[in-house]
Amino acid sequence: NQLTRIENELENSRQLSQKQADQLEKLKEQLAIAKEKASQQKEELETAKEQVQKLLADYQAIAKEQEEQKTSYQAQQSQLFDRLDNLKNKQARAQSLENILRTHSNFYAGVKSVLQEKDRLGGIIGAVSEHLTFDVYYQTALEIALGASSQHIIVEDEESATKAIDFLKRNRAGRATFLPLTTIKARTISSQNQDAITVSPGFLGMADELVTFDTRLEAIFKNLLATTAIFDAVEHARAAARQVRYQVRMVTLDGTELRTGGSYAGGANRQNNSIF
Repeated sequence: NQLTRIENELENSRQLSQKQADQLEKLKEQLAIAKEKASQQKEELETAKEQVQKLLADYQAIAKEQEEQKTSYQAQQSQLFDRLDNLKNKQARAQSLENILRTHSNFYAGVKSVLQEKDRLGGIIGAVSEHLTFDVYYQTALEIALGASSQHIIVEDEESATKAIDFLKRNRAGRATFLPLTTIKARTISSQNQDAITVSPGFLGMADELVTFDTRLEAIFKNLLATTAIFDAVEHARAAARQVRYQVRMVTLDGTELRTGGSYAGGANRQNNSIF
């Protein structure tokens, strides 16, 4: 009996050991599966992280692009508004100029009266300022160079001038100066003075060379402008004037005038009454 009992105990121990071995093997398998799942989950986590980073980078790129587009749009919108404002200003300026041309409101009374009746009077070509064009860069200098002659009236001949003057007298409409094509002759400076001025620093040209006009009116504009030199600055004009002993009239871009004989004129206008 004792032997049988021992054998039974051994069998039980063997069975228990086998059972424990089976359980251990099963646990090993479960551990391996768990490790594999953990590894897989780790890979999935890394993949998810990469996807999140990519999505974040894409989002940031899109946000940056949208911000750039917004900035570009705002800049374009600002430019458009500026252009619209500029266009409105130009339209207003054009309308104002059209009104001035139609009514001659910026002219002296006598000049205005003659120009408004030019068709009835006959032989009236127009005011000097109406028959020349120039780069705005030279405007101040050329306005000074022309002075009051910008409102002189160009006419076909002496008879036209006399008729217009009679009209002004009869109507007590003021005075005007007339430039008949048949009497006005071109003027020039001496070749010696011309050569000296041409090579002077800051010389921009004789005033008649800086304007455009109908060739039919060449004598008029050479009479009014061909003896005036335009310079960029007073210092250069002064040096050139000394070279020619103040025998040539000079005007600078800012409107300073060096007259023949040595007198100077300049300053600032309180108001802009330009007829150009």
